[in-house]
Amino acid sequence: MKKVWKLPLIAWFLVTLGIGIAIGTVMYTLVIPGTITILPPEEGTYEIKVYSDADCTQEITSIDLGTAHVGDDVPFSFYVKNTGTITIPVIRMYMEISGVQLTTFGTTVKNLEIGQVRYVDLSIGIRADAGAGTYSLEFELECCA
Repeated sequence: MKKVWKLPLIAWFLVTLGIGIAIGTVMYTLVIPGTITILPPEEGTYEIKVYSDADCTQEITSIDLGTAHVGDDVPFSFYVKNTGTITIPVIRMYMEISGVQLTTFGTTVKNLEIGQVRYVDLSIGIRADAGAGTYSLEFELECCA
């Protein structure tokens, strides 16, 4: 009879010890301090223009992608030129067609020097569930420092 009361006490001790170890391992956090120096952007003007020709004589000011069927990949090619006074580290490009989800689109151009021209060849995927109709679109080029 003397041994019976020890069994619940031992079980309680093991459960308490297990919970303590489990909580103890989750509660430990190591914090390592550090520093970073963020420099201001370079002085200058960010400006780009988009052209339909390699000589950059025909600026694109509006886009007509023509006619496409659902599920088509619509090609869209152009030249982007840095017309600003500073090198552009990254140019991100997005297209949004109002009311239509695109399956593929989005690209980046990196390190575009002053006066440099870069050819960009894109494919815009029209999802198979797109409805018939004429849609407006916006093509956005974002210069990032």
